[in-house]
Amino acid sequence: MCVDMPPEDLNPSASRKYDVEAWMPGRKMWGEVSSASNCTDYQAKRLDIQYNSKTGETKYVHTCNGTALSSARTMIAVLETHQNPERRWFSAPDVLQERLPPRNKFLSRWARLHHLNTSSNKLSKFPVLLSVTTHTVNESFEDDDAAWEHANEEHNLVSSSEEERNAAIFLLNMSP
Repeated sequence: MCVDMPPEDLNPSASRKYDVEAWMPGRKMWGEVSSASNCTDYQAKRLDIQYNSKTGETKYVHTCNGTALSSARTMIAVLETHQNPERRWFSAPDVLQERLPPRNKFLSRWARLHHLNTSSNKLSKFPVLLSVTTHTVNESFEDDDAAWEHANEEHNLVSSSEEERNAAIFLLNMSP
């Protein structure tokens, strides 16, 4: 979704700004993944970037400022939108399938989840991702359970909860 940002949301350099937002199910809201701003001559004055007009007058150029894609927020949107909870795997959208390696040659990431312990214990139900380890897997697996068993055998991964297991399986099929 493309949003023409209201004046109160513009930074001092932008005279107009457009944000591209993607739905992020985990946040239950839209989030910015890209933006483009017309900065008129604001940046050019600070950088002293000028040109000579046809009339010979020296003027400041106008600049545009844009973010191609915020990789972290884009990844969040793609992963959350294409998570397959029944299979506990990330299913890449069709447009990305041809760019991903075959399933028997994927780069996997194993997640370690731990729970926050607070005095009020209100946050103890929320898992926190503390570390991710990457390795290459050269075997193909019939299903999620077979992949999980392989990971436990090869890397001595011990999950203390179904939540940790599901998170690791979810990250297993991610590719760089």
